[in-house]
Amino acid sequence: MLGMPSGWELIIIIAVVIILFGGNKAIDRVRDLGKDVYKVKKEIDDLKDINK
Repeated sequence: MLGMPSGWELIIIIAVVIILFGGNKAIDRVRDLGKDVYKVKKEIDDLKDINK
């Protein structure tokens, strides 16, 4: 009887789908997300410095 994939099987399936159908777009989105997180952290640090 076949069940739903779980754990590593699910991760591998998702990775294959991303690579086949949107690898470049996914990489660009992750890069943009990283830049946005960096900007938010920098703004938080600036606000902390102002409040000192």
